Amino acid sequence: MLHKSLTLTALGCLLNGCSPPAKTSDAPQPSVSVEQNRASKTDNQACRPDFVSVFARISPSTVGIAAGGPDGGRFKAKRLGTALVWDINGHLVTNAHLVAESETIRVRRRDGKVFVARIIGLDVPTDLAVLKVDNLQLKPVPRTVAPNIKPGQWVAAIGHPFGMEHSIAVGVVSAVRRFDVPGLTQHRAEFIQSDVAIFKGNSGGPLVNTRGEVIGLNTAKKGEGLSFSTHISAVALVVDRILKHGRFERGFAGLYPQAVSFQAAENADLSEPYGARVRALVGDGPADQAGLQPGDIILAINGRRILHHRAVAWQIAATPPGRVVNLLVAREDERLNIAMTLGRLP
Repeated sequence: MLHKSLTLTALGCLLNGCSPPAKTSDAPQPSVSVEQNRASKTDNQACRPDFVSVFARISPSTVGIAAGGPDGGRFKAKRLGTALVWDINGHLVTNAHLVAESETIRVRRRDGKVFVARIIGLDVPTDLAVLKVDNLQLKPVPRTVAPNIKPGQWVAAIGHPFGMEHSIAVGVVSAVRRFDVPGLTQHRAEFIQSDVAIFKGNSGGPLVNTRGEVIGLNTAKKGEGLSFSTHISAVALVVDRILKHGRFERGFAGLYPQAVSFQAAENADLSEPYGARVRALVGDGPADQAGLQPGDIILAINGRRILHHRAVAWQIAATPPGRVVNLLVAREDERLNIAMTLGRLP
């Protein structure tokens, strides 16, 4: 009777579209302990970026910037921003647009103590400024000169948005090696694009990775989810030269690069468009003297492949005057190695 009852039940389930009852077993079922649940949650949390320790490490080495001048006998801030501590000598690095035309620059430490900073040097094209504060007594930020940055990596911006001190915002890297940023074409340096929320007051603050290393200096925002930070290698190059010479002296080639079209790539027997096509030359300039011609395509500088035509301007600018750079050039279907001695930017 039991077998017949089970058969009828199964048949009824099939006719009504349900599943037959599952077989049960007298064997004990595995149980999940409270400790296992906690371990599972811990494992999930371990997969997430831990910016708590990163913030604790970086935030004390950032300061608030208030740049302005006297107004009715009192100091009035015209621009607010952030600066990072560069070395143990009290040098700070921030954006040039924050401090360039200010009579007074006030620096606020995390403990509330206020100092007056002076400008050591500015470089407007890269929007970088080096300041000096006496007796600042803060540790420099940990940084890496050649970070391995890839799209999708977690990053965080630390700064003082709208004067709200020591805030952190988290996001991911959207793109690297950006040179063609709308409205920022005068900034001849390499940018990191991210979706980190950056607002007024974040400018000049650090972009950091999950290891607590500074990989960029927050510079501009072009809309929601479009934030741009100057690559730390470019920052270090400009800052070190300002500290040594008081300014960032650029190399000069006397050429005007443009993007390589599909037709130009085909004419040069390239598998894809890359490099920088020489649109024009400055008469008797370094490029002209080296033998470059309009229409040539610069494929590499000192062995480094040129992926974007604007990268040429930065690589030339970043090389001191008087240095020789080696160019790999495509001229129609020929490949030429050309040595060019850089001049000084007029």
